[in-house]
Amino acid sequence: LMVIANLVSLLLQTIFAVTTHRIIVLGADAVPRWGINSWSTRETRFTLYALGLLLAVIIVTSFAVAIGPFGPLLLLPVLLVLGSSLVLVFPAAALDEPISLAQAWQLAQGNFLPLITVVWLVPTVCALPMVAVLLLGGAMFLLAPLQILVTVITVSALSIAYAEIKRARAT
Repeated sequence: LMVIANLVSLLLQTIFAVTTHRIIVLGADAVPRWGINSWSTRETRFTLYALGLLLAVIIVTSFAVAIGPFGPLLLLPVLLVLGSSLVLVFPAAALDEPISLAQAWQLAQGNFLPLITVVWLVPTVCALPMVAVLLLGGAMFLLAPLQILVTVITVSALSIAYAEIKRARAT
């Protein structure tokens, strides 16, 4: 049941993220008035990238835990840099721009610190109110709207970073 619930969540998050990426980079006219209302190869590619990167994180994390107590600490910088670079596939996929993981890595060169900020720091800071709600309890009704807000901010920040990196490469 959890697998089905997580799969449905991933599909909904995909539609939400693709819609947000397209609005931020291409403008409001890039999606129908009420958002994406049909599934296409764009959403499939986006979802497959998400599943692939999730699998990679699970494998790397498992390896880090297996090598000992300092394993996760040693591999943290690798996850920060690789994760921050490879997520550039998401805005590209949302914009129907063909991109491979190798191309995302090349695109990230010279932009690691801004990407780490956008991909790790911004979502972490934005998620702090959610942590407070969980710790305090009683205000659980705030959790869903806060999660949506964090997702919009995170996806928007990644969209802007992607557009700026592409703009800088074009000049």
